[in-house]
Amino acid sequence: MKRLAILTAGGDTPALNATIYGAVTRACQHKIEMYGIIKGFSGLLNPRVPHVHLNPLFTPIPELDPTRGGTILGASRDYVDVDDSEQIARIAERLHRLRIDGLICIGGDGTLNGMQALSDIVPTVLAPKTIDNDLGLNYRGEPDEWIRHAPHETITDAIIKDGYPYTRKPSHHRFDLDQMVNYVTPGFATAVYVSASGVQRIRTTAESHRRIAIVEVMGRHSGYLALGAAYGQPDILLVPEHRLQIDMLVERIKEIY
Repeated sequence: MKRLAILTAGGDTPALNATIYGAVTRACQHKIEMYGIIKGFSGLLNPRVPHVHLNPLFTPIPELDPTRGGTILGASRDYVDVDDSEQIARIAERLHRLRIDGLICIGGDGTLNGMQALSDIVPTVLAPKTIDNDLGLNYRGEPDEWIRHAPHETITDAIIKDGYPYTRKPSHHRFDLDQMVNYVTPGFATAVYVSASGVQRIRTTAESHRRIAIVEVMGRHSGYLALGAAYGQPDILLVPEHRLQIDMLVERIKEIY
């Protein structure tokens, strides 16, 4: 490959510029040109939106600061519609005109859903940007331990996703941190730091005024971020991986308050 393109799509996370910088640095090592697509898929679909040469003379441009938040390329909520053949044809024409040999998309679920159609045009990879830390594997084959059941089945302690109950087979696989496939996702550490700091600050206010403060963090079905917020020393920690028992929660609140 001689020339790659990279874009950022979806919402903001702490490590977007750092991810771009890492890709550009690696491209420089292999003498590959790297071009940035402005405003994500929106810019890719609009030929009037310019692109940026991120490593002239195989050196990252000085504006690309890996410690700065946000993304130097900008982003949008526009995604690829796999059923829109005209849209895909426009993207193919734009990539061909730029002589792009491969595409790197920094994004999440919405970005991933449209990448299959793009991969038929040019080699395409996803650089995940979730702060939820729910992409790592403790060991290879771990996803195969999950079982999807029929929608009408009632199963105790099942996790419901997209209308299907999921359960996990007991595992006796031993692992340690050195063997983990992916320890943390980009931006997770920053999100934990900010969440824990927020809990610390709110805690003092709640103590001073005898209030009960509820702090909600992101994560959806993943409790890693909430668990990381424990560094802020909350009195109670609730994660989606464990079923909420209201009676126990109420009793614990009364005990603390």
